Amino acid sequence: MVAEVQVEEQVLLAEMEGTVMNTVHSKYETGQLLGSILFEFCCRLHWSSSLYDKKDDALLFMSRGGLRLKFLYELFLKVNGLKAAVSCQPLWISRFAALKMIFEENPELVVSCLVREFSYTSCGRLAQALLPEQLYPDKMDLLSSLPEKLAEAPVDRTNVFNLYYDSCSYSRTLRKHFAEQHELGHDYLNREFAAFENLHVVDTGWFGSILGALQTGCRNWNWDALYFGRWNYRAEVPWYFADVIGLFIDAEGFSAPGLNNILLEYHHLLEGVLEPRLPSVEYFTADGKNNAVTDDWSERVAGTEKEEIWQGIKDYFQSRHSLELSAVLKESTCSLNLLKRLIRYPHPAEVNCLLVPDRSADFGKNESTAVISPTVPGCRNYWRTVNRSLWGAGTIAASGKYFIRSRQFIWQILRKCGKIKSAV
Repeated sequence: MVAEVQVEEQVLLAEMEGTVMNTVHSKYETGQLLGSILFEFCCRLHWSSSLYDKKDDALLFMSRGGLRLKFLYELFLKVNGLKAAVSCQPLWISRFAALKMIFEENPELVVSCLVREFSYTSCGRLAQALLPEQLYPDKMDLLSSLPEKLAEAPVDRTNVFNLYYDSCSYSRTLRKHFAEQHELGHDYLNREFAAFENLHVVDTGWFGSILGALQTGCRNWNWDALYFGRWNYRAEVPWYFADVIGLFIDAEGFSAPGLNNILLEYHHLLEGVLEPRLPSVEYFTADGKNNAVTDDWSERVAGTEKEEIWQGIKDYFQSRHSLELSAVLKESTCSLNLLKRLIRYPHPAEVNCLLVPDRSADFGKNESTAVISPTVPGCRNYWRTVNRSLWGAGTIAASGKYFIRSRQFIWQILRKCGKIKSAV
């Protein structure tokens, strides 16, 4: 196995040497590469949705990343003189908001998602995240009512259920909040989408846990998902995964083979660019809105020239491209081949061209995980630091000038042989 991986990586490096375009010099150029890939996604989305019923079906582009996919899809239609086959609407929801809506219908799904997201911390920190400050200005007083032993307990299945069902003031308030969100969330969905029977959620990816929440708690509709990528990185097969369609990526396992799947090794590049500067939906309000809808939300989705990667993507879409399948695939394949080298073996000067802000580790609340982590070459915890970053090869390149390529080569072998699993 190790020998096969070594040969594969050596072939990759040999192929990239001497190619005409073997690097990028700016974030804008990175955006142009991603533009061709997202253009193919929009082609696939258009072809797929043309099979749906114009009256009964709708594409729901989920906030936040789905809103920028909607922006690109509408730009794709406009530039190419096409019309959407079905209704295209924003879906103002998040995993966090959806989980609050469906606790009584499927508590096990809710608890498993919370444990996975907050496993690194205490129940006290989880409790702080579950109640929004905007609705509960006395949250600190409520938190003080938690039994000390429970507040300090690790986040696991038993302790989360204890947190929800405890008799203290905080837990009673939490149950009331979840019940209110159940009603308000359903009011929002019924008001916006009552005219449709089949709702197709469009988002970046990957596993589809929000689809499971919607299928469980919102049974007035038939739900499925059209994601940029479907990725079963947990090696689990929940009931809802079969209803997720990966239009560009469909992968099994942590280290999935295939050219398209190179994006999974640094999927935060795509996610970071496609998330506009909007808050995540945390709760619904009685006026039919939510905390994320701002007066300027459409302008934030459109973005500014300061978002250089995003600007490169938009400019690619605004240039007319052939809709012939062979031409579309040729463009995206060329971009993927270069990104394969840039993601696995970036030079120090290229790291910033692919860098996105640190990513949330707790549903967009307070904690974040570094995309690249500061390291000291040769230190005891060097590989541990690389492993904890979201882009291991980028962290290696940014760490210093000595033996970078060799370290990246070792990293790929360890990763692909299953010896390590970096942060997801």
